[in-house]
Amino acid sequence: MIIKASSEHIDILTNVAADVLADLPNYAGVEFDREHTRRMLGIYLDLPGLGCFFEAVDGEVVGLFMGMIHPQWFTPTLEMSELMFWVRADYRATPLARQLMRAMETWAVPRGARKLLVAAASGYETARVEKFYNRMGYRTCALITCKEA
Repeated sequence: MIIKASSEHIDILTNVAADVLADLPNYAGVEFDREHTRRMLGIYLDLPGLGCFFEAVDGEVVGLFMGMIHPQWFTPTLEMSELMFWVRADYRATPLARQLMRAMETWAVPRGARKLLVAAASGYETARVEKFYNRMGYRTCALITCKEA
């Protein structure tokens, strides 16, 4: 069952954060900071335009989608931008990713999001993720590049 996260879920989300970080190739070598994660979740989960959805099995998060509804600086039109989308490896062949996407859409559209932006910025099987998004009705419309500073 997909759950919309609130401040009562900070502990369970903090617990999965290290696993999420370790699973994302573009974040290899980034240090996990448990207290920073708790602090940021405390801020994020209180934001009115933030939606965080997850599924837990036996007390462990197996999938997570976090997105934010916001206007661009040049228009008041709202869009939803993905902040994090992750499904644990042993759940990637299940309907969970699709369910998390639908939960986000069901939350974002009634709140005024006219455009939904998701990305494959983690470095994990980018071509496969792009095909999944395309099957969900999303079209590829941007390029994301990365440079270490």
